[in-house]
Amino acid sequence: DPAGIDRTGSNAPPTGPTAGSRVVIKNPDVITVRSGSVSLTSLTLYSGGTLDLGAVTGHNLGTVKGQGTLKLASAEFPGGTFNTFVSAGGGTIEYNNAADFIMPTGRTIYNNLVIFFI
Repeated sequence: DPAGIDRTGSNAPPTGPTAGSRVVIKNPDVITVRSGSVSLTSLTLYSGGTLDLGAVTGHNLGTVKGQGTLKLASAEFPGGTFNTFVSAGGGTIEYNNAADFIMPTGRTIYNNLVIFFI
């Protein structure tokens, strides 16, 4: 995919978002960013929906809300406003990193936190 984005699931869009897009990811969709950075106005992750940023950095996800999953394989947390997403009843942040991974210092509050050492 030339846009560097893989999409799976029945609701996945045929192309990647453009700068300033409002993105909604529903269950059971998984959107994987393989290259480039994403700059959004807002991101809604419904329960069962996943945005996998992998090790790609430089993202600004705008206002993030919902109960889905944001996957990261980098010590750099994406830019954006995560107040609702990391509050009680919000979503899940999943880190997939090496055992010597250092948590991002700018993020201290999580609703659900999953850490996988690879």
